[in-house]
Amino acid sequence: SDPDRKTIIQISAQLNLRKGQIIRGIRKCPGGATNSPKICVFTSTAFEKIAKAAGADMIGTPEVYDDIIQNQNVPFDLAIASMDVMMQVKGLGRYLGPLNLMPTPKIGTAVNPENLEETIKKFKSGYKEFRSNKNQKVNFALGRINFGKENLIMNIDDFLRELENNKGTA
Repeated sequence: SDPDRKTIIQISAQLNLRKGQIIRGIRKCPGGATNSPKICVFTSTAFEKIAKAAGADMIGTPEVYDDIIQNQNVPFDLAIASMDVMMQVKGLGRYLGPLNLMPTPKIGTAVNPENLEETIKKFKSGYKEFRSNKNQKVNFALGRINFGKENLIMNIDDFLRELENNKGTA
């Protein structure tokens, strides 16, 4: 196995923000993404088949809700919810919130049901969320070492541009 295939390049940016200010956004690495997230979709039964066909790894069934609440088991990297079930998903806020997995319209993980398919495909294609932490830092995986210099530079440029765009709106 080639070690370069597994070596991930990350950027850590120290920001100069106002106290309590958080910068968050979503972006795609134009030079390639490090991985495809395991996505759990919370939606009504009418849209479950659409979610699965679009690439959802799992559906937020009552059993998944119970497992999250009773066992604090969160077996996914990204949660997407359709707005028609957000009231139920809000009950998971105390478990998903601290993990930065709570679906929200701000970054496009809480969407109208008719946009569910497009949203799942977007995140599966390499879009990722970034968010500053309480120490005013943003950490972001830019790619793997075997992506090549040009692709990594494209990802760095794009990420820095996105940070600058979001800094003015936060």
